[in-house]
Amino acid sequence: MDFEYPKEHLLKNPELYKGGLFNIHFNFASFLRWIFFAFFKAIILIVISVHEFKLSPKSSNGKMAGYAELGDFVFACIVYVVNIKILVCSNGIGLGILLTIGLSILVYFASHCILSYLFTGWDHFGTMDQLLSHPYNYLASLLFICLFAELDRAASHVGKAIKDFKMVRRLKA
Repeated sequence: MDFEYPKEHLLKNPELYKGGLFNIHFNFASFLRWIFFAFFKAIILIVISVHEFKLSPKSSNGKMAGYAELGDFVFACIVYVVNIKILVCSNGIGLGILLTIGLSILVYFASHCILSYLFTGWDHFGTMDQLLSHPYNYLASLLFICLFAELDRAASHVGKAIKDFKMVRRLKA
């Protein structure tokens, strides 16, 4: 199981779970803060992705990246970021979580390759070739992972400070 503290430590320090009694951790303000952070990160992801695709040059066959590639790139970044966030938020990182995260990304990548090469008609002309042929895509993916990891770390520090302040205020009352 994924525990933040061992059970013996919680039994010796009951003040660690007093916040649950006062509804500090799961209240309406916490949910609004999570929704705001998710909306803010989605806006960042879309703005940087659209800007990155405006900068990307034509491919070797002369075609420019279109909305299909932009959508595939945004979805790929979401898959990478979510998997890295799961890894970062895990309290115990072992072989099981590493295999799960690696297989998740690998299955997405393999299924996208297969679908990209099966459906090359219409305007959807092998988006995987387009995504893999531009270095901007690699840099933007790395930027998203690093940027969102830092944003999550900052948000967790702010959230922890708010919870500590509320708990101290309630315990004094």
